[in-house]
Amino acid sequence: MKAKDICLRVALIILVAISLIFTWIIWFNPAHLEHRATTDVAVKTTTHTTSQKNKDEVFLPVAVYQQKNGAKKLLVNNDTDMAVRVHKAMQSAQINRVGGSRALTVSAYDALLTQDNTVQLVYTDRMSWHLFNSLFFTKSAKNRGGEFEFTRIVIDMRHEKVDLVNDNNRTVRRLSFAKTPDYGKINRAINKASTSFTVVESRMNGREVALYPDGLAMQPFAYLVDQQGANHFVAALLGNKSTSAVDSKQVGDQTFYTVNNNNQRLIADRNDSQMQYENFATDGPKKTRKSVLSDAYTQMMQLQPTSVDGVRFTHYDTSAKAVTFRTYVDGLPVFNQTMSGTVEVTRTDGSLTIDFSGDNLSVPVPTRENPVKLASTSTVLANVRAKGFTNGQIDDVQPGYKWEKDDDSSLVIDLVPTYYVRLNGTYYDYASIMDGTITEATIKAKVSEVTPAGGRSKAMDSSAANTR
Repeated sequence: MKAKDICLRVALIILVAISLIFTWIIWFNPAHLEHRATTDVAVKTTTHTTSQKNKDEVFLPVAVYQQKNGAKKLLVNNDTDMAVRVHKAMQSAQINRVGGSRALTVSAYDALLTQDNTVQLVYTDRMSWHLFNSLFFTKSAKNRGGEFEFTRIVIDMRHEKVDLVNDNNRTVRRLSFAKTPDYGKINRAINKASTSFTVVESRMNGREVALYPDGLAMQPFAYLVDQQGANHFVAALLGNKSTSAVDSKQVGDQTFYTVNNNNQRLIADRNDSQMQYENFATDGPKKTRKSVLSDAYTQMMQLQPTSVDGVRFTHYDTSAKAVTFRTYVDGLPVFNQTMSGTVEVTRTDGSLTIDFSGDNLSVPVPTRENPVKLASTSTVLANVRAKGFTNGQIDDVQPGYKWEKDDDSSLVIDLVPTYYVRLNGTYYDYASIMDGTITEATIKAKVSEVTPAGGRSKAMDSSAANTR
């Protein structure tokens, strides 16, 4: 009896231990067993302060052109963004007032854009005058005037004049200055360009698109990647001033985080670090372009990024109410099949959505790779048309960098030079079009795909879907 009693006790102890192990797995590892977990954690709102310099640079133009000797060049500096250099040369000036809007004929407009001895700072989408006025110069205009939009700044170096031009409707406004810009500083800034590429601008879908008749020789880069896990964004986005219960649930590859049913949730994809924050009880879209863009910047900074160097405002989709910010390297955009390097802020009636990634560029890693020679834009467009796509389907074409994981280290990202072509509102890697990975059929299939349990559409995962 005594031996049996001992065996019984040992068996009970083993069963209790097994029970405790499975209980621990269920409660603390719910993601893999499709269970829901609730844990008391200190989730507090963090006040994230950023300098005015960050906002100044995020809303700078994305490209600097020099028109000289009958040719237009995209200016690139390998150390400092050219737009930053020109901005520093101009920021001490002060505008007195903005002249009235003048509509140009097609020929007069083309003559302005090809006028020799001009420096042109170009946005990829319309900029708010009131926002620009509050950020670009150290002192805002003495007479601000009414709101309007423009897409480029044309600096006439010979006659020392500055115009704000709207490429969409071919209108121009002349600036008068209370304190004139230092044109010598501007000239010294553009002379710091380490590389230049010949540009010919062409009208495409109501905007000017830069074409490169000689192609480009682009330097590949490698960067350490800054990786932030879901916990960082739970604290940054879902927090309140008291201890809160975070609820997490795994559905497929996505983890859904909510806090005390406070009308907010964070969705994180464990495969690619792509994330989406949603707030279902917030204000609707802002009324003016300035407030829309400023609010989108504020929402982006709620992510508490370690750096916004190279991040630029690139597009505001007025129909979707979505503002896109994208990372630029050497004056050219970084693309990815997910949101890495990109943030999209969307406000609809009563809801806010931020699409982003936990992976972003950190610091460059020295490489010895030679520049990659890209074909001329005309060759690229001809090859895309040969694949069956029509001119009506081609919205844009841009040289840029493709975000690729390094073969040797998960902490390194390779930036591979390539073209990206926008087809029906979405950018696709030129190489993927050429090898048949992207066809009309695959594009239609991407649009129709939807992830389970209310997750974001996989069609939206394309980097291109976020720069319409």
